[in-house]
Parts: sequence; C-alpha cells; structure tokens
Amino acid sequence: MDDAMTIGLRLTVTGMVVVFFGLIVLLLVMHGFQYFDRWLEARAARQQKRRQRKQGAAQPRGSGVSDGSIPPEVMAAIAAAVAIAIDRKVRIRRIRYRALSEGSWSRQGRVTIMASHVTRR
Repeated sequence: MDDAMTIGLRLTVTGMVVVFFGLIVLLLVMHGFQYFDRWLEARAARQQKRRQRKQGAAQPRGSGVSDGSIPPEVMAAIAAAVAIAIDRKVRIRRIRYRALSEGSWSRQGRVTIMASHVTRR
C-alpha cells in the first residue's frame, strides 16, 4: 500500500509540474506575440511617417484641409448612411479618426461588439 501511495504521489507531482511548465511556456508565447504586435505597429507607424514626410515635401503648401476637419459633404454622407442603417433620424455630434496603428486585439473587440448588434433592414 505504501508503494502505491508513493507512485501515486510521484505521478501527481510530476503531472502538476508538467502542466504548470506548459502554462508558463504558453504565457511566454502570448507575451511574445504581444511584443511582436507592438513592434509591427511601431514599424508601420515609422513607415507611415516616412511616407507623409515624402508626400509633404512633394505637395505644395495649402492643399487639402489643413486643420484636420471633415468636409461637410463627407459628414452628410456619413449621417445619411447611419440614418439608413438604423432606420431613425440621427444627429452626428462628433466624428473621430481612429489611429492606423491600433492593436489587433482592440480592433477584434470592436468587430465583435459591432457584430453583436442587430440591425433591421
């Protein structure tokens, strides 16, 4: 009986060590993906800044909308699309641009939230 208990205890401890070691490896892999994602975002942001610098040097000053505001025609088109999508009158109070260098997890979260809303047609 004592030999069976020793074997069982040894098997239990070995199993727990293997499981926790696997969990630690999984944790490290997930953190590695997070750092890799941040590195890719930073790289894309650097490339975007380089492109903007090159385009800024090539374009004359004063072209386009300088203050970053959205033209009224675009706002009207967005308001019309929202009104058609939810079948109610709407008033657009604010439109914010999302940064291009956003995390894939936050983007997936927004997609999930938007997909959960039911729209009538």
